[in-house]
Parts: sequence; structure tokens; C-alpha cells
Amino acid sequence: YEPCVVACNWFANLFLGVLRTQEVLFLVDRLLGFEALEILPLLALGIFKTHEIQLLSCRKSEEVEDCWQFWDLSALKCLNLFLTTRRAWS
Repeated sequence: YEPCVVACNWFANLFLGVLRTQEVLFLVDRLLGFEALEILPLLALGIFKTHEIQLLSCRKSEEVEDCWQFWDLSALKCLNLFLTTRRAWS
């Protein structure tokens, strides 16, 4: 399981299909406002940290792919993910 591969797909699609449309627009607003792409990996880290326990229990990449299918990632909110990331670094 390679988190970078998953995250790169999210970056390329600006998290479309992962986050709700309203949250993607929030993300685009932040990208334009800060004029920096550094928030993309922070958002990805927030998603990984939100599901950390389940991800660490997976032994194969197929198990991780199965997990992603069952999680309701559309309920995620960018602001909460950024806060999760901040707590992870504290």
C-alpha cells in the first residue's frame, strides 16, 4: 500500500469524487487565496489520519482499496481535516 499513489490521484483530481462539491469549492478557494499548493498534502494527511486505525490494520493494498470503497469520504470537511493534520503535527 502506497499512500503517495493514493494521494497523487487525489491531487490530480482536486479531491473530486472524494469530497463533496461544496468542500472541493472550499479547497479551491483556499488554493487561490493562499496561492500555494502546500495545503493539498495537508488535506490528504488529514484523510489518512482520520482513518489511521483502519489503514494500519490492512496488510495488503487490496485491503486498503476495499476500505476506501466502504468509507463515506463525502462526509469529510476540509476545515476539520486541516485541524486533524495540525493536531497530528503538534
